[in-house]
Amino acid sequence: MKKYLSCQQLRILIMLLAVMTTGLMACHSDDEADGSEYWTVTLDSYQTEQNGFPFPSKYLAVRGMRDNGEEYFFHVGEIEGFNYEEGYRYQLLIKATPTLQQPGTCNPPPYKFKLVKVISKEWFN
Repeated sequence: MKKYLSCQQLRILIMLLAVMTTGLMACHSDDEADGSEYWTVTLDSYQTEQNGFPFPSKYLAVRGMRDNGEEYFFHVGEIEGFNYEEGYRYQLLIKATPTLQQPGTCNPPPYKFKLVKVISKEWFN
């Protein structure tokens, strides 16, 4: 003999599925809403100096590959939550969030970076 769900059991099951689906969508939608991507990057063991106006600045040399397989190389001044030590080569997982041009700014950086995880740290000389 086959056993079927009662109407009350079916309603409870539907409510649980709806709550679980809503919770999963809420967790995932934050990154999609702001256009964030997660990148695995390698930082060189040295900083580069660039002459900027009015003062020269030091930047981290970043290279890596995005989730879509596209390779890149660029310089970044800061990765939020990361403390760089000269002489070490790092592999990091970072969150890259596109920045919006603020009124009165000439060349804003295209992304804001935040450390998610230090994958490796090796002395390199």
